[in-house]
Formats: sequence, structure tokens, C-alpha cells
Amino acid sequence: MITGSDDGTARLWKSDVDPVAAVLGRHGGAGRAVAFTPDGSLIASVGLDRTVRLGQGRRLVRFIRLPADAVDVVLSPDGRLLATAGVDGTALLWRVDDGSRVLSLPHGSPLRAIAFDPAGTRLATAGEDGTARVWQVATGRELRAFRHGGVVTGASFSPDGTRLATAGADGEGRVWRVRDGQVVGRLIGHEHELTSIAFSPTGRQIVTASIDADARLWSSSTFRTKRLLRGHAAVVSEATFSPDGRWIATAGPTTIGVWEAVTGRRIDAGTPVLYVRGHGPRVRSVAFASDSRRIASTGDDGTVRAYRCELCGTTEELVNVARRRLDRLGSNLTPAERQRYLGGR
Repeated sequence: MITGSDDGTARLWKSDVDPVAAVLGRHGGAGRAVAFTPDGSLIASVGLDRTVRLGQGRRLVRFIRLPADAVDVVLSPDGRLLATAGVDGTALLWRVDDGSRVLSLPHGSPLRAIAFDPAGTRLATAGEDGTARVWQVATGRELRAFRHGGVVTGASFSPDGTRLATAGADGEGRVWRVRDGQVVGRLIGHEHELTSIAFSPTGRQIVTASIDADARLWSSSTFRTKRLLRGHAAVVSEATFSPDGRWIATAGPTTIGVWEAVTGRRIDAGTPVLYVRGHGPRVRSVAFASDSRRIASTGDDGTVRAYRCELCGTTEELVNVARRRLDRLGSNLTPAERQRYLGGR
């Protein structure tokens, strides 16, 4: 099948190649965000149904009712706490083991995103009031406000916790020094509103996503674009690094894209690129598990889905994938064809 798009590209597709993410659960409204627990055992998700869903595979482990719809969810680095960003302007902290509420942080305007620092002692909230605020988890005290200007759509701490990156509806990303609130860098290049921002595990790179249909990879030292990740036909709702730093997953309008973080290329899967399908419009959030193989997602269809990226593996794992695929191919060949094309495998 061949398709043409307003983005100026024509693409050739094989419908039997693109993988489909499996449905693990469903929200009663549109899904908004997913996150893995640090050990990868559970997937937390929130949607526009005032609930947090904690699942292990297809098994629902816990269901937390919220006072308002939530648009983001994150887990503390030790996996003990879960934080939600509410449209009512309040961030809430919950215990993962029993679902009890621990703390309420009143940002004061509808929230767009939330992020723990690497130590789990501070939490950043991003709001529609044009500020990102950093809070002390132990006490609930506000430590500092960062005035981005315009709606703040994303926030991410650097791996050493000394910097905070914010994404803005003004189309700009900013990097702040946490200790004094000073801007140390600006990420300028997107044509429209940013939807997310994230540091790489090493802290040397930053990835942003935007309504302009692109994701961009930036240097966190020069604040210049290193690579343009272009391939989705419309809004990219989120971009995130795998924990091993090798891969980037993007939440496109209807698919998840998987990219090599070094080259910026999407993984080849026998068609032009690897897209993970399954959601209807629009995919809202993607997250990697700690093994950097499993990817979770949610979107406007309300489903929580997961996909295991075999091509994200080590060299040994990729060799095993190739052998399995050759075996499957060989099962459809005659003995003569097997000898000719596969050396008698």
C-alpha cells in the first residue's frame, strides 16, 4: 500500500510487518499518561476518568480514585510513591503499596506535567500559569518557582539533579539551574508548542516533542539541535529515552515510533521504519521499562498497551531474533528453496 501526506512524503507500507501493541487494560475515558515502576513490574496510568490504574500485565493490581482528572503520572525512583498531576491544579502523592494519599501540593493552576528528581526528594510541577514549581517531597514545601512564561507543558530533572528543563507552549525549551533559578540555556527550533521534554540518562542530551509533528534531539551543553526526528504526520505528544540511553520512543498521532538515539534513525523492520500500531488517534504517552525493551503507551482510545521491542536488544538478542525469523521463513519454503536461500537451515 502506498500513501501520500500533507507532510510532503509518500510512504510504502506492508500491513503484515508493523507490530501491534497488546491491550493490557482500559480507562473509562481518554488515556493521558503511563509510567513503569522502577523495577518494571507494574504500569501506572491515568486518564480522563479520575482514576489511576496500576497493572501487572493484564491483571489489575490497584485502582486509585482521584478527586479530578489527571494528565500525568510518575513514580519515585525507589518505587514507593506515585505522583499525579491534576487539572484542578493539585499534585497528589500516593503510596504504591496500598493506594493511600500521602501529600497534596497546590500548584494553583491546571497542571500539564510532573517529574521526580533522581533522588526522589523533590518534585517538579508544570502548570498553565506559566511556571514550573519545585517542591520538597518530605514536607510539601515549595522550594522555587521557575517562570517560563506561557503554559508549561513539560518538565524534567537532569540525572544529577542540578538542572531542570521545561517545555513551553511558546515553542521553546529552557534549561534552568535549580539552586538559583537562573536560565542557562534555551532550546529554539520547533515551529509550534512543545508537548514534552526529557533529559537522556547521561544528561548529555535532551529530547523534545512538539505539535509541529517533530521531535528534536539537543545537546545539553550547547543547546543546539543535534538531530531532527521527523516521520510522524502530525502532533507528537511525547518523546522519551530508554533507560540504557540507546533508544527514543515517540508518541505520534496514531503510532509509536522507535528511534536510535545515536543516529536519529527509526529502526528498520522491513518497511521504511518501525511503527508500533494499535491505538486510534491520538497516542498521548509512551514509557520504557527498566529493561529498555518493553514500551507502554496510552491514548485517546482509553487503552493501556504494551509492546516488547525485540530489535532494541543486544547483539546476541538480535542474532536470536534473526534466527527465529529465518526459521519462520523457512517453514514456508520447499526443501530446494531452503537449501538455496537459507543454506539448508
